[in-house]
This record gives sequence, C-alpha cells and structure tokens, in this order.
Amino acid sequence: MQAQLVLAGTTVLVGSSSSSWKYSLTNPTGWANAEFNDSSWLTPVANPQTAKPWGNKMPINDGSAGWIWSTDPENHDNVYFRIGFMYNS
Repeated sequence: MQAQLVLAGTTVLVGSSSSSWKYSLTNPTGWANAEFNDSSWLTPVANPQTAKPWGNKMPINDGSAGWIWSTDPENHDNVYFRIGFMYNS
C-alpha cells in the first residue's frame, strides 16, 4: 500500500506498507478527517507480496513490494486504513 499527496503538481510519498498505518474494520463517521481520534485503531500486518490470499499479483515482482491488511486477510473484506503525516510546504 502506498499513499501519495499531490499538491500543485508535486507528488510527495507520505507512506508505504509498514506498521505506521492504522486500521479498523468499521468506518466511523469522520474517520477520513485529519482531526479524527484513531487511537483505538489497530496496527496492520505487513506482508510480503507473495503472501495469501492475494499472492504474487503486484506489478513489481522483485520482492520489494508488499501489502498491509488486518490480522485476518482471508476473512476481512472491508478494512479502513489511516496514516498520519506532516507536510511542510
């Protein structure tokens, strides 16, 4: 997973697959807002690109890519992710 922020034609990488993300199995009101309190959200599991259930379906096949998900990727179909970042213009 990768998040990018695009401002005035400049793309800034703000996060890639790591445990700095947080996740929830529900989507509470306001969860996409910066001021939302996600302190009760969980830490995702970082997986190699070949891990189940998706396997090796990423366009990058050199082993450098990976994905994050909940603790139960085979049974959790809807997972909501957040990552915090600071942007200095």
